[in-house]
Amino acid sequence: MDQIEAINYTEINNPKKISWFSIGLYFPIMLSTFAFSFYIENKMFAFRLISVIGAILFYVNILANFKKKYLYNRADILLKFYILILAFLICTSIKFNLKDLVSLFIYPFSSLAFTIAIVALNQRKDAFTQLMLIVRLVNNLYLVLFLIDYLVTTGQPFVTLRFSYFILFEFIFFPELSSSRKLYITFLYIFLMVMAKVFDERTMVIRCFAMGGLLIIFYNFQFFRVKFFKFLAVIAVIAICIGIAFYFNEIFGFVTNFISSKTVDTSDTRSFLLVEFFQDFKNKDWIAGRGYLGTYYSQFFQDYKGDGGDSSTRFTIEIGLFDILLKGGLLMLIPFVIIYLKALWRGFVNSSFNTIYFRLSLYLMVEFMLLAIENFPGFTVNYMLMWCAIGIILNKKNIDGNLNKTNS
Repeated sequence: MDQIEAINYTEINNPKKISWFSIGLYFPIMLSTFAFSFYIENKMFAFRLISVIGAILFYVNILANFKKKYLYNRADILLKFYILILAFLICTSIKFNLKDLVSLFIYPFSSLAFTIAIVALNQRKDAFTQLMLIVRLVNNLYLVLFLIDYLVTTGQPFVTLRFSYFILFEFIFFPELSSSRKLYITFLYIFLMVMAKVFDERTMVIRCFAMGGLLIIFYNFQFFRVKFFKFLAVIAVIAICIGIAFYFNEIFGFVTNFISSKTVDTSDTRSFLLVEFFQDFKNKDWIAGRGYLGTYYSQFFQDYKGDGGDSSTRFTIEIGLFDILLKGGLLMLIPFVIIYLKALWRGFVNSSFNTIYFRLSLYLMVEFMLLAIENFPGFTVNYMLMWCAIGIILNKKNIDGNLNKTNS
């Protein structure tokens, strides 16, 4: 039997215990997310350069540690297969000119958006503990980050919102937190919802309500912890995801008519994307997509000039499932969905409430639904947390997932 390590929450209260391996694995992603978000807001080249440094550090760390047993040796076979597909698509995406080569390996929404899945190969027994150390450290500094963001971006803290996923991630372990920590995370959670509403981050509002709702339901009503009902919940999530993806216009119209609120932005910003995407997507593209540098044509953005406009040749479709299809076709999409559903099955259906696997699956459940309307791949904090959760669940035999409620 494999050696296991019990998860004790007293161990994740001291940031000094963060290992150099974890810093090398996660810090480059966080640095790139931070810098590129600032670059998008103010177009300062210095921030773009910092994001490039983050990407380079990520590659260096992966190359230095890839052959070590705790990064690859006993990883789930599907994860290994998926990484091989990603490597193959890099080869097919290469264009031998400097501009495209730089974009292919450095741009956060090109190959990096998918090779970030490598974090799921982490085989260290303290993978969860180390991740939570980083999550809590960022949350401790969150209000400082917000203040810096607010001042630098002149009152529009969109950079802070990119780090708000850490709040959601810690919140799913709310029952295990100490009383003081519960108060602090509750404050951050409410602060996040208000900020998301004020700055019209609709999907972040959805995340807050969905994750909070799922945790409340399964914490208070043990009846829903029965395996049969958890199975039905996964089927429902899949149905919702498919329904939103292919019948978005009808569902969106129904929901907005039902809400009929002047305080909610009911603008449909998705239906036309799907229409234009499938008009431009050719038969051969379904197999392996158009590569990591693949684009599609948008007549809407050819004509639209508001808010600075956008290029008619679009690099992303802004909808997770279809962006994966654009870059890698069914060759990438099918394994991705299978891996995701396997993680939900192991973590949500086959694990009890008081395990890290079940809680991580709550995070994955919500993010899976949002793949149908947003949540497109990127070298970002959100996808880092998603792949970390998938990796911990699929490698569950290496970790004792029982949660110990301690005064952390």
